[in-house]
Amino acid sequence: MSEEVVEDEESQLEDAPSAFPNSEDEEEDEGEDDEETELEHAARAGIRLLEENAQLQEELLQVQEQFSQAETEKEELLRLVADKDVRETQLSEHLRKSIRENQSLLSELKAKFDEADRRNSVLGRELASAHKQIGELKPLHFQLRESELELQMLRAKVEDQTRELVASVEEREEERELIQSLRYTIEIYQALDDPCAAKLDEMRSVSTREDDDTSGASPSQLLPPDIAHPAFDDRFSLRDENDRLLAELDHLGQQVLNLKLLEGISRTVRSPKKPPQPGASFVFPSAQDQDNPPSTVGPVGYGTSSRMRFLEQQVSVLQDLLQRFRVQWKYECATRRTVENDKADLLQRMEKMQVHLKHQCTACEKEREDLMAEGDDTSWENSAAVYETLLDHSANCQTREEQAEAEHICFSILRRLVDSWTTDKAKRMRLHDWLTNAIRGTGNRRPLYLYELSGEIASGFQVLLVPILREKFGVQVHVEKRLRNVIVTDLKMQVTGTDAAKAKACLQRISRSLMWLIDVESALIEDQEWVGDFARRKAAKMCANI
Repeated sequence: MSEEVVEDEESQLEDAPSAFPNSEDEEEDEGEDDEETELEHAARAGIRLLEENAQLQEELLQVQEQFSQAETEKEELLRLVADKDVRETQLSEHLRKSIRENQSLLSELKAKFDEADRRNSVLGRELASAHKQIGELKPLHFQLRESELELQMLRAKVEDQTRELVASVEEREEERELIQSLRYTIEIYQALDDPCAAKLDEMRSVSTREDDDTSGASPSQLLPPDIAHPAFDDRFSLRDENDRLLAELDHLGQQVLNLKLLEGISRTVRSPKKPPQPGASFVFPSAQDQDNPPSTVGPVGYGTSSRMRFLEQQVSVLQDLLQRFRVQWKYECATRRTVENDKADLLQRMEKMQVHLKHQCTACEKEREDLMAEGDDTSWENSAAVYETLLDHSANCQTREEQAEAEHICFSILRRLVDSWTTDKAKRMRLHDWLTNAIRGTGNRRPLYLYELSGEIASGFQVLLVPILREKFGVQVHVEKRLRNVIVTDLKMQVTGTDAAKAKACLQRISRSLMWLIDVESALIEDQEWVGDFARRKAAKMCANI
């Protein structure tokens, strides 16, 4: 506003002289007015300059404040940039360390997984053998259970026979008492018919004492039957019969006790049912039979003979059982000896196989050390014999688990070889399509060209891929190698023949296994600049040394 006012005044001052007439006074007045106007102009200009100077001072102060703020912001930004650089370096270092640790952990986990897989396969084979042994031992277990049941039955039968023996002993005591009473009755009847009563009384007392002495004696201590007095013939004949029966009963009791001792080894034979035990029919002499004393001995002898026949039958049955038990025991002993011999043979075979396995491991270890020491293409080609031996062993696997394990090993080797070769998915897909057409026998048999390979990778394709295709899938591959220079090698692989039987057997699982080769996610980590060459070289050596 002040500038506009000053400009208006200046314009009025410039236009003012034209409004007055020309005269000297006027000229003087005009001169004075000019001086005044100049002074006014100078004052106004000074005032304006002062105002502008004040404004400039204020603007300068504002600019200085802004400059100081900018300096502080610049320092803060520089500090933040430095912190970011430090954090970036720390994060990059931490990332490298974590990648190294992850790789080491991955290798350890792979080793542990392989070891656990091998242990699981060994445990699976042991479990299968254990199941087989259990299946073989089940019939023997059933026979053992049946034998235990038969043993319990035989023990019960032996206890029954023991009780029957005790009952027979009691019956024998009763028979002795009955026979003694019959003797006294017969002597009374004979004394009534004999006139020599006094002599009979004396002989009765003597015979009574002798009977008391011979009742607890053995058969070897009995009196001889050739006594000359005719009155004692019937009495001595009855005594001899009784003693003979007692001796036979003692003999049968001893046999039963011997059989009871052998009950621990009794086996699977069942005895026939026992015939009903006939009771001894003892008849006292009636008044009509008093004139014929020898007729009273008949019923007693008949009951004793039936008891004897029953005991003889039981003894024959027990002897038959004992004979059969001995035959069964001999058979079990022979079976046990056969099983022990088979076990010893199996242990010897296991020891021989372990020794053979140790020799094979030693040979493979020496071959690996030679390959690591030499490191040229000829050494890689010489390892084909060792690898073909492993392939022959995997081809001899019979069970499905072992076949699956062998196939997994082969594809693991191919996977490591392909990962060591490249991580380019286009190249891996080209190899996958060529392998699929070669194994299935589809498409045109065009050669596969692999350019710019290292010596180790080229040897890996020759030593690993060609034997796997030949032994596992029946595909014959001819390989031509061209050396560009000392480092780079080109390969040309051409399919010359296929085995339809081997390829057909693997068609169910071949797509899934071959698609596993083009999975590049696990191989991408090896594409880092700071671990690329080392990891590829290490992977190639690992593939060639398997």
